[in-house]
Amino acid sequence: LFAGDSLVRLKKARGHLHDALSGLKAAECDGLLGGVRLDEIDAEVRAILAAVEALITEVRGVLE
Repeated sequence: LFAGDSLVRLKKARGHLHDALSGLKAAECDGLLGGVRLDEIDAEVRAILAAVEALITEVRGVLE
């Protein structure tokens, strides 16, 4: 039960991280960043996304 609940929450987090990356691209295209280092933020979000993906794989392994 715990693993299934965790999987659902991790998948939601993954969706939010994808939304954040899309938002960063949109903000850059619209010129709203005003000197903000997009590459650093993008790298941090992608690192978190990779960690979430690893956790999803791990939880799926527990559910098998």
